[in-house]
Amino acid sequence: QLIDMAGSELGGKDQAAVQGTKGTAIHQEARMINKSLSSLNAVVRAVVENQDTSRGTSGADAAGGSCKETPYSQSKLTRLLRDAFGGN
Repeated sequence: QLIDMAGSELGGKDQAAVQGTKGTAIHQEARMINKSLSSLNAVVRAVVENQDTSRGTSGADAAGGSCKETPYSQSKLTRLLRDAFGGN
């Protein structure tokens, strides 16, 4: 499945109407979407770093062999996508 979240915080309204809605459901939805996307970014970065570490291409981390914990639990979006990333 593919979900398009870009611009959903506008809810069919123009930008001028949205600017006056601080604290409303639309504003709160936009904050939650941004939080989910930031969490997704953190998960993708951790997965890539862990793959690089396991391949021995991550410089100092490769020498120690330590893997970064993947923060799947930061948002509902990343928990839902955990299996797509191969997470346990």
